[in-house]
Amino acid sequence: MLLLSALIPASFAVAAAPPAPVADPRALYEAATVAANAGDYPRAVALCRQALKVSPEAAPVWATLGRFLSKQLRHNDAIAAAQKAVALSPKFAPFRADLGNFYLQAERRVEAAVSAQKALSLDPRNDIALTTLATCRLAERRDKEAIPLLTRLQSVRGGKNRAVSQMLLATYRRVGDLAGALRSAKAFAAKTPGDAGSVLRGGQIAVENRGQVSTQQYAAKLKTLAPQSPLPDYYLGLLALSDPTKSPIDRFQNGERLFQKAVDRSPNETFLRAQLGYAQLGQVSDDDLGKGKIAAARTNLTAAVLYENHDPVSRRGLAMVAEKERFWEDAAMQYEAVVKITPGDNESRRRYA
Repeated sequence: MLLLSALIPASFAVAAAPPAPVADPRALYEAATVAANAGDYPRAVALCRQALKVSPEAAPVWATLGRFLSKQLRHNDAIAAAQKAVALSPKFAPFRADLGNFYLQAERRVEAAVSAQKALSLDPRNDIALTTLATCRLAERRDKEAIPLLTRLQSVRGGKNRAVSQMLLATYRRVGDLAGALRSAKAFAAKTPGDAGSVLRGGQIAVENRGQVSTQQYAAKLKTLAPQSPLPDYYLGLLALSDPTKSPIDRFQNGERLFQKAVDRSPNETFLRAQLGYAQLGQVSDDDLGKGKIAAARTNLTAAVLYENHDPVSRRGLAMVAEKERFWEDAAMQYEAVVKITPGDNESRRRYA
């Protein structure tokens, strides 16, 4: 029996093994997504690569692999995966948008902008591409080109995105377009009517733009949303100081009245006390009323310094009070403090000297 078994060829002695089952790329892709959702990006990447061994022409898997690699800050690998996805589906905007985003993360802004522009030529409202291209233009200080991109991005996000709104306002300000900033602030406030913050920003810009009607509208709306806030009266006070229809003394008096109301609501706010002090300082004269104003200004500016010792605005105001009272040593001491806080304040340095 042993002899017979020895003579049987091995191919007959053992049955041939069945072929290994081919992995299902869809199942691997879904498993990779589950791993990524759990934060296990190394496993997600490995599963994507397994899926690509079976289906190397699957552009969505290449794109997903790029995103998972990007999460691990493997920017060059992410770029390579995204390039493969774009090569397989060159007219699919999201893949080009991802590639631009990965270039941006790798600090390759020129290539990022080119990829984002190509994505936008396919889909002008692609969020990622708009974000990437706007970021590139802002980094290059090409602010005027960034504004329409940010405006479109805000539209894509429903007009309610706070981060985009703030960036738009800052960019408009940098190019000196306060009217554009005010339009943008109004549009955002219209989309977020119950948001006191959006009304607040609109009020600030309205004051900067010296828009009397707009400032009054924002102040009224802010009073409704935040009835205890001192800011409506503060904004109206700033507007009163620049009212071209009033005489200088009337401007200061109207400003003082409104700033006083703001201080009554928030007596410990440094900037409110300081502004009230400046409005009073503008009314100083030789008569009894004017002499009383200098004492009031000194009181409010001293309080502002006590609340915030390193506030240069309040200390500069105290220096001006001391000059009007001819207390030169006190004035010099305040100007010295201002120069230490803000070394670039050449006017205070000159007066101190």
